[in-house]
Amino acid sequence: EGHVATIIRFGTMAQSAPSSLPWFTELTDLVNENMGSKVVFATDEWFAAAENLIKNTEPIFITDKFTTYGKWMDGWESRRKRTAGHDWCIIELGLPGEILGVKVDTLFFTGNQAPRFSLQACEMPQSKAGIVERLKQERRGYGIGTCASKNTLSTAEQLGSDKWTTLVEFTPLRPGYEGKSVHFFQIPDLFLNKKWTHVRV
Repeated sequence: EGHVATIIRFGTMAQSAPSSLPWFTELTDLVNENMGSKVVFATDEWFAAAENLIKNTEPIFITDKFTTYGKWMDGWESRRKRTAGHDWCIIELGLPGEILGVKVDTLFFTGNQAPRFSLQACEMPQSKAGIVERLKQERRGYGIGTCASKNTLSTAEQLGSDKWTTLVEFTPLRPGYEGKSVHFFQIPDLFLNKKWTHVRV
């Protein structure tokens, strides 16, 4: 369980990128909500909704802000799993494009951060476009305080996202202490020059 914020970028390398940051952080952010990206599915959002992953703003912490379900957090936060497996979500990118690098930030999640992260991607075939649209329609009833129903999970599994191309293998994440919460992943050359439309986090 915990918070996983991803920034996925593509495009031409910017020569002005600060030396302290990976060059790909100057590229277009494909999961930015302002680009039209959408959360298609999430297994569990009990404490904080998956839409926080695609926000156009840096995460914030408000000390005295609470919800019906607990402390308000500016990220995606699920319940602790007491069964096998892990939580995951599917995001439709705002634009199809190459994924050259990923930023994962666990800021303010100290002890309840996602323990590890992986990223899979696909170029969604037209034959499964109807499934994606059905998930989008069903998503209107989801958000904080919810988890996917068995029927919705079954629909999402029809996309076969567990078999999509793995761009980032399972990697441990650090707690979200300031100055140590940001993780950068450069995508291996093997996966460059490929167009992706959806990712599984």
